[in-house]
Amino acid sequence: MLFKLNAVGKNIDNEKFFNLNLYFDSERFKIFSELKEHNKFIKKYPYIEQKPYTNLRTGFPYILKIYLGNACNFNCKYCRQSSHDKKKHRTKEELDNFIKTIHESIDITNLEDIEYWGGEPLLYWNEIKYLSENFKFNKKISYKITTNGSLITNEIANYLIENKFKIVLSHDGPGQILRGDDPFDFPNAKELWRKVYFALNKLGLFSINNLITEQSHNFQDILEYHQNIFDKDILFNKMEAVISYTDNANEINRTYSSNFSDDWFASLCKSDDYERVAQYRSWFDMFLSRLKDNNYILNRYCSRCTEYIKHSVCVDLNYNIVPCQVFGDTNISLGKLTKTYLQDINEKLPMYMKDRYKCNYCIVAPVCHGLCPYLEEKYAEQDCATKFQYNYAIFRYFIFKLFGVIIVNYEEVMS
Repeated sequence: MLFKLNAVGKNIDNEKFFNLNLYFDSERFKIFSELKEHNKFIKKYPYIEQKPYTNLRTGFPYILKIYLGNACNFNCKYCRQSSHDKKKHRTKEELDNFIKTIHESIDITNLEDIEYWGGEPLLYWNEIKYLSENFKFNKKISYKITTNGSLITNEIANYLIENKFKIVLSHDGPGQILRGDDPFDFPNAKELWRKVYFALNKLGLFSINNLITEQSHNFQDILEYHQNIFDKDILFNKMEAVISYTDNANEINRTYSSNFSDDWFASLCKSDDYERVAQYRSWFDMFLSRLKDNNYILNRYCSRCTEYIKHSVCVDLNYNIVPCQVFGDTNISLGKLTKTYLQDINEKLPMYMKDRYKCNYCIVAPVCHGLCPYLEEKYAEQDCATKFQYNYAIFRYFIFKLFGVIIVNYEEVMS
């Protein structure tokens, strides 16, 4: 797809504004000042038909995600796992068998990260501690948890610090009220997390997951909220729009106004502090590399999770390989973790980007990479609308950062 970008720039010498047109080829991820430049490029670097991945996994993973269960002490309104089971007790024998299966199925020496997922991982603290102690022989492995933070104790805080866990604290700052309970209201939680933060942040091991909504999407307000809790150096893992996994989440997404994208774009420009967000740093690097790579072609036989699947595996304590931690409590299983799982695993995704009609004609498809391939169709339309507004703001911001122009609107030139 080729899009004409109608933009506004500012003359550095006299500070007067001027209008200009740019052309964006979303398939090749290239920007041209003139249409004839695009035609010359396509002649030199013609399109090549893309094919489905035959095997997403090319070797042993270096990220192991362990899905512990979906028990949680919160009931966040937009969480796909808002319906929770009671925590299942795991015996020492069960955990030993799980560890044995990991050793038999995965090259442990290749592992770099072990991530613990729930539900709420701290409900499974005994399991986390037991498993971690049994993987300590590999000194290069680091451990990570994403937690709502409410169940922190002094013992847990000390263990996280001593073992240099990567911490991702889920908290929506000024928008936390929409999610539900505030973990910082729990006894000693704020003080203990500050203790963990000041020990681990200097090592780059502490960050915040802050979802943004129609009610709370001002970058500076979010940043200042967390700076007041911690300090000016606080970093973020993600700032992302809510995903329509549930009826409640879908209703939240329906409240997004048409001004949301403009507001988030303006907020990013005003703060100009995108490097605080690991997700945005990664996207910006991807943005640059694709612009520079003349051979890049968008593969629509992919999905949002394709890149992660290549080098990770997510497994529950019953040895089921699941698509990711979000779907750990469903009946979706890609197979069992065995010595031959790399050959046996059912890797075909139920939905590729090319299978969703709107993705084939969307300007932000190469940034968004489509919806979750496992998202139920009844949520797809609203989730697409939300993701477009969110990703279009990011797209415009990166264009502004690189070229100093603001995209006012765009139109399709050719498909």
